Amino acid sequence: MTTSQNIYQIAAGYRLAQASGVLGIAFFVLISFPWIVELPGGATPGQLLMLVCLPIWALAFVSRGEVSFDDRAAFLAVAILLVSVALVACALLSAFFADRPFRVMRTVISFLTAFALFTLFNATMAKNTLQSYIDALCLSLIVVCALTSIAFFEPNLHARIFGGNDRAEGFFKNPNQFGIAISTLFPLVFAQACGRRYRLAWIAGTVFLLIGLMATGSKTNLLLCSMSVTALIILFSFI
Repeated sequence: MTTSQNIYQIAAGYRLAQASGVLGIAFFVLISFPWIVELPGGATPGQLLMLVCLPIWALAFVSRGEVSFDDRAAFLAVAILLVSVALVACALLSAFFADRPFRVMRTVISFLTAFALFTLFNATMAKNTLQSYIDALCLSLIVVCALTSIAFFEPNLHARIFGGNDRAEGFFKNPNQFGIAISTLFPLVFAQACGRRYRLAWIAGTVFLLIGLMATGSKTNLLLCSMSVTALIILFSFI
């Protein structure tokens, strides 16, 4: 293989990794808007994008030619993927006994997410890229919570965010799912607010998440959020 061919392959792999990174950011953004559009079979826009991007991420992973994780992390990732394979197989077998077999595909798609994330991270993994994924995931949910705050004063938005109830569901299927998303990401946003970069912006994001969490009316997720933040503060005190 000539030097020019090597340069061309490296450039093509770099462009493919860049495209995969952009699509990955879009995927993490859509996680906060799962039911913004109703698709056939109950699929979400994020799942649809993941299915479209999976071959691209896999190709970028193959082009890179190496695994981004260390040996122990790679072993854990392989174990998780093997469990996902078993779950996908069980889900497909259950389709033969289901009244609505097409609905089983939602479960299969959910388990395929493990493979998609594995290929995405290995195709694009870098310190800045990982931070971009975290920022996209957190900021998109902050936007949803900000819209929830505005919904208290805007009737049309209130009807969409609250779904005609007194508990906010955002763009999720129900208030509990919205609460789970907030309580899961709140420690990440809180940690960002304790950092040195864009501290005021992340503090504002933390406030919006708290408003969104209280609007969901989910006491369990509020308790979990309090426990995780308390654990995070204790951990920070030893660093």
